[in-house]
Amino acid sequence: MASELGKFLAVGGAAFVVDMLTFNLLRQAGSSSVAAKALSTVIATFVAYLGNRYWSFSHRAGDHIRNETAIFFALNGVGLVISLTCVWFSHHLMGFTSGLADNLAALVGIALGTLFRFWSYRRFVFTNTQPASDTHSVSELIPGSIIATHPLAGVTALPSLTSMSVRYDSPLYADEAVA
Repeated sequence: MASELGKFLAVGGAAFVVDMLTFNLLRQAGSSSVAAKALSTVIATFVAYLGNRYWSFSHRAGDHIRNETAIFFALNGVGLVISLTCVWFSHHLMGFTSGLADNLAALVGIALGTLFRFWSYRRFVFTNTQPASDTHSVSELIPGSIIATHPLAGVTALPSLTSMSVRYDSPLYADEAVA
């Protein structure tokens, strides 16, 4: 869990930078605070999805990418509501309309949303806890590769590569890489 949390926070840091830069650029361009926060959060969510799916939780990501993606974005919708509520509450109910107040409210929303997202990603999105197999075929390691989908006519070595196994726990030697 510590490794997941560290990677999650690193991805979150990158998404945070994207979020806050976009938020402030949009505010400077004349957008309302709530609209600027909504758009900046959506853009940052795409950054977070890519980082979390392919790095933070890559070992937990399952084969049902459509389901994971749909649930990820639905839960980020909840995170967006958390973030927007903080900015709206500060700006419209409390009357704190300065740039500093908007940024502080955005930071509180991001912090609360981050806690929710980490919990919900582990609980509902990236739920595959099966340990990764020690061996995979080359075609599994390189999906959509020329090896897996388009063997060259007349070349006999390439089709045999699709059945070759690769062991992660030892160096790849020709005598170990046999189907």
